[in-house]
Formats: sequence, structure tokens, C-alpha cells
Amino acid sequence: MPRPNFLVIMSDQHNRHVMSHAGDEFVRTPNLDRLARSGVSFPNTYCAAPLCVPSRMTFLTSQYPTDLQIWVNGGLLSSDTPTFAHPLSLAGWETTLCGRMHFVGPDQHHGFERRLVGDVSGAMRAVPGGRFEEVWSAAGAGQRYQGLLDNAVGPGLALYESFDRDVTERTCQFLREHARQSGDDRPFCTVVGMLLPHNPYVCAKELFEEYMDKLPAPENVGEFPEDEHPAVRELRRYRGTDRITPEQARRAQAAYYGLVTMTDRNIGRIIDTLAEEGLVEDTVIMYTSDHGDMAGEHSLWWKENFYEGSVGVPMIWSCPS
Repeated sequence: MPRPNFLVIMSDQHNRHVMSHAGDEFVRTPNLDRLARSGVSFPNTYCAAPLCVPSRMTFLTSQYPTDLQIWVNGGLLSSDTPTFAHPLSLAGWETTLCGRMHFVGPDQHHGFERRLVGDVSGAMRAVPGGRFEEVWSAAGAGQRYQGLLDNAVGPGLALYESFDRDVTERTCQFLREHARQSGDDRPFCTVVGMLLPHNPYVCAKELFEEYMDKLPAPENVGEFPEDEHPAVRELRRYRGTDRITPEQARRAQAAYYGLVTMTDRNIGRIIDTLAEEGLVEDTVIMYTSDHGDMAGEHSLWWKENFYEGSVGVPMIWSCPS
């Protein structure tokens, strides 16, 4: 086998329990499932910090947030800190970043030779005609009680889905270009950064209705253990999630499951393009996420805690040859 290509796909906020091959009987993730069948799924993988920027910078550098002094999403990775893109570039790989990586500051490459699609800030912006069906609240992009109310959750199209669609299309275009190019026999290391299934909990109408019908009613909503850790209790109070009703939790879960299925579809398009262009046998594929989403587990939502649903991440490695 020649030096392999590396295709790394990183989603944003994917609870590792919400995949069919991981044991969830309701979610549809056929493409992640086939990736797991052709490779190895790691059920005990954790991020270094259940928050986007600290986790992602650790992923890139193999240094802990304490080493990098990056604690929050405004944290700046120094340009003289090496990422895995630096040695791969020096060793002859074509290093490419397409989409989300949440770099802060003017350096938007950090060792990557090419950046095909830039980042995005702000999950939702009002546009003429709206982007939702009966749903509109910018609070859905945040992590407070208002982001789980009916006017922020439901069927529709948020800009995160549009961003991922464009990232997926540009990735497929890159793979087609690589397969057809002549005179440059370098293998590629392409990192694809997706935004879904990050909230707002808004997904296509047919998926929202499918999961509203399939998912059982959430259990123990509003019930909290007396010995709950004070940090979790304070997070619950600060976020206001102790006020969520069972029906609001059900709607948010249905939309989150829909976003996971949308993510799976995008991953399927990329894998299909690899196969169509004859690149599968020479490409190592890795899928992971920067952190999880509680998605109602322990009556909690989003991340920033150390329960499994938040700090655990999916990880699949596949290399057919």
C-alpha cells in the first residue's frame, strides 16, 4: 500500500450514544454504521474538555487545555504551537481543512496548506422570508432555557445545516479533483469540519415528525437526585434547564435526532464520493466529534459537564485495505 490518504471528519456536539451501531434503537445512522462495520469503533473515547475551542485545539496539538492555556471558546492558539498538520505537510502530505475548526484570531490555517471553506460564527441570522417553519428564535443557538422553547425548536432550516451542506459539497469536489489531477502524487490529509448536530434543535420537517413519532416520552424530566454534585446543580440552575417540561424535552430530542441523521447523510455523500473516485482502498477514514450533547440525559442539555453524554465522543477508524 502506498502512503495512505487521511480523511478526518469532525462533527460538532455528537452524543456518542446516539448512533445505531452504538445501541440506539431509534436513530438512523446507516453511513456511520457501515463505516464502523468496515473499521473499528472506539466506545470509550473522551474529549479533553467538553467545550468547542479547548477540545478542538487539544485534538489538533495533542496538548491538554492546561498546556495551551485555553479554557473558553475565546481562547487563542498561538501560531508557533505545532498541530498535526505541520509535520504531515513537511512529510509530503497535502494538508487541507474544509469547514469548521473554530480557530480564534487571524491565523485560520495553523499548519494546513489549504483552507477550502472558512468558519462561521452565529448559528442563526434573520433573513428575508425567514429560515424556519413556524419557528424562530435566535435563542436556539445558545445554551439557556429559552433555547428549548417551542419558538426555538422544531422543523425548519437553520444556517448550520446550510453550512454543512456547502462543506460536504466542497469536500466531494476536492476528492474528485484529487482523483483526476496529474503531476502531483502527494497523498492528502483532509480534515472536514461540520457544525451539526450542534443546536439550534431545528431539523427538516420529515425528520422532526419521524422522531416525534418514534421516540418514547423522556423519563424523569424535572427529577434531580438529592446528592447531585453542586457543580451540576449550579449548571442546571444557570442554564435554566430545570424548568423544561416533558413535551419541550421531547421536541428537542426529536430535533437533535434529526440533526444526527442529517450529519450521517452528509458523511454518506463523502464516503460515496471516495468510492466513486476509486480512493477508498488507499484512504484511512476517521470520524469523531469535538464533544457530546447531553440531549436530555440526566435532564441536561448541551455540554460543559463531565457526564458521559457530554465528555464522551464517537470515534471510528476505517481503512478497507
